[in-house]
Amino acid sequence: MTNYSADDVKDFLVNNQEFSDYYLAHYGLPRRSGRYKWGSGKEPYQSLRSSAKAGEKFIKSFSKNSEVEKQNAKRRERTKAAQLEKKKQKTKYRNEKAYVKTLSDEELRRINARDSMEATYLKNHPQKQPLPKKLIDKAAKDIIIPAVTEVVKEQGKVYIKGKLNAAAQKMINEAVKAETKKTKKKK
Repeated sequence: MTNYSADDVKDFLVNNQEFSDYYLAHYGLPRRSGRYKWGSGKEPYQSLRSSAKAGEKFIKSFSKNSEVEKQNAKRRERTKAAQLEKKKQKTKYRNEKAYVKTLSDEELRRINARDSMEATYLKNHPQKQPLPKKLIDKAAKDIIIPAVTEVVKEQGKVYIKGKLNAAAQKMINEAVKAETKKTKKKK
C-alpha cells in the first residue's frame, strides 16, 4: 500500500480536472462526532461516563444497595409517615366535627365563651418558664459557673507555679554554675 503525500494528491487533482467536481468529504454521523464518541462497544456503560469514577457511580446507582436507593427508601418512608399523620388529623377533625354537630346551641356558646376567656387570660398573663428551664438556669448560675471558675483558677495557679519554679530553678542553676566557674579560676 502506498502512502501519498498532500502534494501528490494535489498534483493528481490538477492533472485530472474531471475529478474536480467530485470529492470525498467526511461529515460524521449524527451525535457521533469525534473518534469513538460513544465508545468502541467493549464496555456497556462507557458512553455514559466521563471518567472511571463517574462510570462506577453510574453502575452502582442501578444496584439495590446503592446510596441513592437508600435515600429514596428513606424519602418514601417519610412520605408515608406524613400521609398517615394527615389521615389521622382528618379522622380527628371528622370526629370533632361530628361531636360538635351533636351539641346544642347553648352548649356550643358556653364552650366558645370558655375558649375565648382562656385565650384572653393567657394573652394577659403569659406563662412562667417551665420548671426544668428554671432548674437549668439556676444550676448553671449557682453551681456550674462557680465550679468551672474555681477549677480554672486552681489550674492557672498550678501552671504559674510550675513556670515560676522552672524559671527559679534555671536561675539557681545558672548562679551555681557561675559560682563554680569563679572558684575554679581562683584555684
